[in-house]
Amino acid sequence: FTFALQTSIYPSNQPGMPEYQGPLTPNAAQATFNEWIDLLHWTLPPTWRMHTLINDIRTHKDEVMERKSNLLTMVDHHYDVVNEHATDLKWTQSCTHGNPTKDVGYLCGLWNLFHVMTIGVAERHRSVLGDRDRVSTQYAANILRNYIEHFLTGCPVCQEKFLTLYDKCAFKLCKRMKQKVKNSRHIAEASTWKELALWLWEVHNDFNVQLLREEIKNGEGREASKLEIEAVRWPEKKDCPSCWKRTEDSNRGSFSLVSWDEEAVYTHLKKEYWPVGVHSFRYVVLDRMPENYHEDRQSKWEAITLRFIAGGVILMGLLW
Repeated sequence: FTFALQTSIYPSNQPGMPEYQGPLTPNAAQATFNEWIDLLHWTLPPTWRMHTLINDIRTHKDEVMERKSNLLTMVDHHYDVVNEHATDLKWTQSCTHGNPTKDVGYLCGLWNLFHVMTIGVAERHRSVLGDRDRVSTQYAANILRNYIEHFLTGCPVCQEKFLTLYDKCAFKLCKRMKQKVKNSRHIAEASTWKELALWLWEVHNDFNVQLLREEIKNGEGREASKLEIEAVRWPEKKDCPSCWKRTEDSNRGSFSLVSWDEEAVYTHLKKEYWPVGVHSFRYVVLDRMPENYHEDRQSKWEAITLRFIAGGVILMGLLW
């Protein structure tokens, strides 16, 4: 989180050009940054010390978006508290997979932050007061998408792939983000709040599988086997046997993955990314946005859905 604030919010320096100091542009980037900070404000575990920095940014948003130096000074001011005064920072087990010498970096930590945030949508949505229109899986998904569009500058290939999957409603995104209502008070069913975390998990697995296929194709000139693909899917069977639904392959006398138990997967995601123990139920207040703000956001989501439907209709016409 702090590394992203230091390196990705403002444009990177161009060779031969003076360092850009601000303001943060365009307006869409400002709106996305505001929304991202507010989203982390209510979705991250309330016990995390990162909230001291997040609260400071929320209080001084104008100054932070006016000059890069203001943002960097704020990050430096809270750095020791956010990192709990650690002098030897190391990547987590989920990044190194037990290999302390593995060359891992910022993107791994960012994936972890995304997973924590999406779990927080399910775990913390009842704690929000104020602008409840900004509390839904669909709304959080849009903010994540826009953050990646504007600020994931370190990996253009990752950025393009994620936006393509999102805008094409891959893994039934558009259907899954339409939360089912359980009663006349328009309260969404509890299970629907988990859909964003599960969708991101599927996307992350897809990234890993595609990366494996490219590495083997480029390095060995062959296609990845089913066993090799299963080996990079997360979670591994040994870590979560109940997550894997397997069926016997009568032709080969072996077992292969055919589907996942999503309830077990969500439980494992929470075990991996959400802190254990008792958490005090802390309420969070979100300021209300301008009247037409939510209409504009809804229109953008509807445009994505309509493009997806139109593409399906055209494809059906061609097949017919």
